[in-house]
Amino acid sequence: MKFDISSFLAGLLAALVVVYVRHLLTKSHTAETSKKNRKQIACDKYRFAILDILKGIYPDTSNWDWDINNKLTEGIPSVELAVTEFKHFITRKADIEAALQRYKECCHETTDRKCTTYIMYPKEGEADPKEIFKIKVEDLLEFAKKP
Repeated sequence: MKFDISSFLAGLLAALVVVYVRHLLTKSHTAETSKKNRKQIACDKYRFAILDILKGIYPDTSNWDWDINNKLTEGIPSVELAVTEFKHFITRKADIEAALQRYKECCHETTDRKCTTYIMYPKEGEADPKEIFKIKVEDLLEFAKKP
């Protein structure tokens, strides 16, 4: 039996090509999986940060007490930081910035007096300040929804 070097090299080259293609496919799949994992971790971290900042006033607003305006406005810098860290993982940066701006405006506008007035003298068509606040928080959390 005669050894054919050209057949051997062709077989070796074919095997190397198969190994290389598998490597590229695995690498691409691994990079995509890693990117998805990083985004999911960022979503979880963002959601946890927002909920931790607003502990006691969201999602259950029944624990609101006097001086709610200070509680809401004191949390704004922490919420801003959470948004800033998270927005690198999403494509809708302008949308999350707009939601953050609406949230901040709501925090500044929500006062004890406004809440008390709504409870004691509700006007038809007037929205509950607590419900407005919940909507603004949910708008921020919407960006970290699970796919």
